Amino acid sequence: MKIENPTMFQVALPAKGENEIEVMKNLLEEIERMNADWKGNRPLPIPMVPEILTYQEFIEKESVQNDLQSLNLIPIGVDYEDVESVAWDNNLGNLLLVTGKQEEAQEIINNIIKIKHDVEIILFDEMPSLMDVRAGVTILSEKEEYESMIEKLHQSMTKRKELFINDKKKYGAQFNMTDFNNQFTKKILIINGCVNLVAQLSSSSLAKLAEIIQANGKHAISVVIGNELFSLQSAFDDVSKIIKRMPIAVVTVRLTDQNIFNVSNKNFKEVVLTNGEAYMIKDNNANKIKLIQY
Repeated sequence: MKIENPTMFQVALPAKGENEIEVMKNLLEEIERMNADWKGNRPLPIPMVPEILTYQEFIEKESVQNDLQSLNLIPIGVDYEDVESVAWDNNLGNLLLVTGKQEEAQEIINNIIKIKHDVEIILFDEMPSLMDVRAGVTILSEKEEYESMIEKLHQSMTKRKELFINDKKKYGAQFNMTDFNNQFTKKILIINGCVNLVAQLSSSSLAKLAEIIQANGKHAISVVIGNELFSLQSAFDDVSKIIKRMPIAVVTVRLTDQNIFNVSNKNFKEVVLTNGEAYMIKDNNANKIKLIQY
């Protein structure tokens, strides 16, 4: 069938106007009037991941506030599907931060310290640059301080292990691990730039640090390790090998550009991550998240 092209046609415009600009202006005004007049229920807005996720926008989310009610959950960012809180559950294991630049790890660490106030935090950092130092945070930056704190944490862990064994024998099937851990002050050891730090420690301190990390959050002592990709990937000392096996990670580089994690859903056509994008890796599965930015 041959159809001739029309030389003229008529349509009903959504608003009056002499030109496109006037039509658009009048349309926006009509939308505002309809919006003000409507008194009924409204559908929820389609969630959109912001280009920059600010701390204030993040902390005001209901899902973030819900996670903060739990001692073991620390919100890290939001997911890309529902734009809701993605949290690290330190009952499930320690957290490894692998970044393109060390400054990115520092920023995530700053956010963890700023957002979580009901735990005791010990930070090992040669060049600490915290944006928000608060009560309950101990910052150490010298070798002697690291080794002294590792000794204290190891002693604390050893005592808690002994109590754990005794309580498990005493209560048998009624023993509850969560209730047991809740009787202790929750401690989180954060190490920023672990490869350089590990190289400074004595063999005794290294062995004790390895034990603390391998406990994997048991006995209310969790560990967060932050390091840039290249030096961690190239490190093969005993502690670094343990670190690279940590069960939960936040990664700010392409998965195809690293060989530490072997995830089941790796995308070989993966694009370069933009600023503020990362992967949360858990159970050998990677999910993209948006991190807080300043």
